[in-house]
Amino acid sequence: MKKVKRDFCINCRKETDIVWGKAERTTNIKGKPFNYLETVAVCKECGQEMNPHGLIDLNIKELEEQYQKTYGNK
Repeated sequence: MKKVKRDFCINCRKETDIVWGKAERTTNIKGKPFNYLETVAVCKECGQEMNPHGLIDLNIKELEEQYQKTYGNK
């Protein structure tokens, strides 16, 4: 995924700069909590998380990779 520098912020209701980073998240996989790092895009003006094209797919891929690294093919 190409990390864009600007996108539309639904909170500001205009195109703004994006600050890219990582955030720790927890999800349940097979009934057990799993902590992982997720890529986030944050509006530089208001601080709200944004969802530029391709971010969800990237985060699913990153979650799968981190889970496989931790638990293998379980």
